[in-house]
Amino acid sequence: MAGERGFRVAELVASACPPIPDLSIANRSHCLMLNDDVVRAIREQRPASVVLAARWFQYDDYDAVSRTLALLRELAVARVIVVGPVPQWSDSPARLLFRAYNGRRIAGVPRRLPDGLRAPVRATDARLRAIVEAGGARYVSALDAFCNGDGCEAWSTDGTASDVVAWDSSHLTSVASTRLVRLIDETIGLLPDAARTAREP
Repeated sequence: MAGERGFRVAELVASACPPIPDLSIANRSHCLMLNDDVVRAIREQRPASVVLAARWFQYDDYDAVSRTLALLRELAVARVIVVGPVPQWSDSPARLLFRAYNGRRIAGVPRRLPDGLRAPVRATDARLRAIVEAGGARYVSALDAFCNGDGCEAWSTDGTASDVVAWDSSHLTSVASTRLVRLIDETIGLLPDAARTAREP
C-alpha cells in the first residue's frame, strides 16, 4: 500500500514492549531503551502519522498510553491512530474451525465462530477507546472490524486471497493484516488530510 500511495513506512516494534515510554515491564528491561529510541526517531523523522498497537489487555497499566498521546502531540504528529486489541482466541482459529466443522457436522467451513474468545478483550476495547478519544487521537476497533453479533471471523479475505485470521491465538496473518490496514485507510485515513492532498497527482 505504501508503494501504491507514495509514502514511506517505518515499523518500530519489539516483542512484548507496549508503546508507552517510561513504563517498566517485568522481564523486559530493554523496553525502556527501545521506546526511547522510537521517540528519538519520531522527533528526528517527523512522520505525518503514527500508528500504535499492542496486545493491550496483557498490560495492567495500558491506561498510561495517554502519556504517549500527550508526547506525540508535543512532537506535532498530525495523525495518531491507536488500533485496539485484535480477537484473542482460546486456540488457533484453524483448530477452532476444525472442531466446529467436525463436531457440528455442518456443511462447509463457517466464516464466523460465535465463541472461543478470551473474555477481557471486549472490556479492554471499550476502556482503550475512551482513553484514546479523550486524548484527541483516532481509535480503530479491530474487534469491530472482525466481529459482529454472529461472532468473529475465523477466516478472512483481503480481496485476492483467503486465510485464517491468525496463525496462533492472536497474531494476524498477512491476509487479515492487509484487510485491517485497508479498512483503517478507507474509514479514517492513514495519512492526515494535508499529507494526503500533497501526495495526490
